[in-house]
Order: sequence, then structure tokens, then C-alpha cells
Amino acid sequence: MTTVLLTTDIEDASDLLNIEAAVKYFVSQVNPAVTVTTTPAPGADVVHITDLNRHPGASGYHISVNGVPTAYCSPEAAYRLWGYYNSGIIPGVTRNGKVIYPTRQVHPPLYTPGLITVVCHEIAEMLADGNVKTLTAPDTKGRQWLLEPCDWVFGKFLVHTINGNVCIFPDVALDSYSRVNGQPPYDLLGVVTKPFELVPPAYAYYETPEGLKPVEN
Repeated sequence: MTTVLLTTDIEDASDLLNIEAAVKYFVSQVNPAVTVTTTPAPGADVVHITDLNRHPGASGYHISVNGVPTAYCSPEAAYRLWGYYNSGIIPGVTRNGKVIYPTRQVHPPLYTPGLITVVCHEIAEMLADGNVKTLTAPDTKGRQWLLEPCDWVFGKFLVHTINGNVCIFPDVALDSYSRVNGQPPYDLLGVVTKPFELVPPAYAYYETPEGLKPVEN
């Protein structure tokens, strides 16, 4: 059984508890067998919530440190803790049983990722590929993709309220996504309609003799 350890040198104790609760919810959707903790545990995958070791242009990344899957997630780069969601819906107004203004959808839903989005993105990909080297089975063109199931559905989000915080979680591609004969669902949200499909702004990389190259569908 895999354990994920959350550590931080920035967030206060109450925020860390809420982050832990949000991550536990997210992990329950991806792999319910995974345990999430803030108490040091031997052999655990590690997520550092810190601005140390930050990579320019990245809110988070994961690597293998002495064989241990390890992620670094930057609160400063992520800016918001929980992300931001606007449904685009203006509620209607009713007076004395009469509709004064109907409920209206004035714009599509808006999503802004936050630190929780970054943390969960890295966890989902660490669970899939802890050493950042695993490749998929070949796609219909014979390409083997680097196993990064959140990149494949990047820009798609789940919204769920945890402890009163409206959290923006990343979508995750499921195992069937990377099998040419896989059957739906291919991702948590059901956005993908067939294996190895990239819905913009999603992206992927595949292995070549010269190294990794971006997939162009």
C-alpha cells in the first residue's frame, strides 16, 4: 500500500490540515488504497509544499530522490491556495411567486488552479510513474508516451468543497486511456472520448531514439 507524506515549511497548521483533507478526497477518487498523512512514514512518497528548489516557470514538479518519488510544490508560484471557480450563473429573482429575472448563464464556467491543484496533479503522476521513466504501451502510431496522466487531460478540472473550501482539482486520465483498445471512461471527468486523445490544452511526450518529443495529434 502506498503512503503519501505531506510536508511544508510555509503553510500554517490549520491550512495543512485542510490540504490533507482535500488531498484525501482527491486520492479517494484516483486510488482509494493510498494513505495520506502529515506524519513521517518510512517508505512514503513525499510532497514538499515549499518555495525551496523551485523550478522557474513551474508551480510543481516531481522527481525520484534516492529512489523515493518526491514532489516540490510552490505556494508562491501557485498564488491561490484552493484555486478559484466561477460558475458563470447569475441566480434569478422571484418575488411573490413571480419571476422578475430568470436564472442566466452569462459566461462559461471559469477555473483558476491553485496550490491544491498542483499538489494533487503531482501526486496523481507520482502514483502512476514514481521514477518519471515509465512509458505506455504503443499508441496507434507506435509511439510510447511518458506516463503523465494529468498532462494528458491538462486544463480540465473537478470542483469539490472540502471543509468549506471550494477546491479546484485536476482531471486525471485513467488506465484505459493509454490502451488502444481501452473502454470508457478514459478520465475522471469523462471529457476524453477515445484512447490517447488530447483535448487542448492537454499535452504529452513520447519516446524517440533522440529523446522525448511532444505528441502532435
